[in-house]
Amino acid sequence: MTISRDDGKPVPKGRSTVQPDGLENFGAREVRWACDYLNLSMQFSLGINSSIYQKTIVLYNYINNNPDKENAIKTLIIAKENFLLDLKYIEWINNNDYRLILWLINRIINEFNFQYPTGLNSNLYEDLIFNLDYLKIEINSKINFIQHKRAEWPRIKTPEKDIKWLMPDNTIQLKWAWEYMVKFGKTVFVPYPPILAKEYYDLILASLDLMTYGNPSDKKLFLDKMKKTWSQKKFRDSGKAKKPYHIPLTKSTQAQLEKLAKFKNLRKDQVIEELITKEYETTQLDEKGKMKY
Repeated sequence: MTISRDDGKPVPKGRSTVQPDGLENFGAREVRWACDYLNLSMQFSLGINSSIYQKTIVLYNYINNNPDKENAIKTLIIAKENFLLDLKYIEWINNNDYRLILWLINRIINEFNFQYPTGLNSNLYEDLIFNLDYLKIEINSKINFIQHKRAEWPRIKTPEKDIKWLMPDNTIQLKWAWEYMVKFGKTVFVPYPPILAKEYYDLILASLDLMTYGNPSDKKLFLDKMKKTWSQKKFRDSGKAKKPYHIPLTKSTQAQLEKLAKFKNLRKDQVIEELITKEYETTQLDEKGKMKY
């Protein structure tokens, strides 16, 4: 494998940069994991966001200068097989299904008490793989976890009928819904602050999915209240909400209004509104519904 700098230019080969025999299948993922496993990141001050180029040079230098180079390579390869999950086990995960990936990342955090490092990769799918790689548990436990989650997901996922009122492209609604969930402490762990509508949408749905682990009636009550509160806000914002007015009436007019309301089976305010609308149409509009004056 030819090593390249971050700018894509090849690195001149020296003893440190020559790929050790046996590490031909070590790509960026394996190099990053190996530096953590061998504690090279601490020894050589490599941060989480240090480039793969830097980590590759450090790893090759460590192996090539090891007095027992052959044994060091064998030990590293065995450790890789015992800790790095074969990607065939996560083929069922669509790398663009951020709702599912957010749920999985939050399950890793909750079930393994994992301290999630932020700002790692360019997308959540890579973050998921990073989290699985850095879990300090052996490979069989990782396989069992991911297979169990595959079986669990259809049962945990919030039904479509409960979320169809949320519009994936309605940024105003989604921002409101997210802030509503934040207010009541019902949100998932957020690797990156949401900006786009899709990010808000995925975070909201993933948060609702995690609520499935609680009491079903509590989740239903929360969803019903959330939906009702949004409907009320939408109605108020539309300008159709009624404002209270006090209209002084004589006793006889009040009695007549009450009789009309009873006769029409309407509330008194509905009778007044109906009478005003009828009078307005009669005196202010022509036959075509246009203003006379």
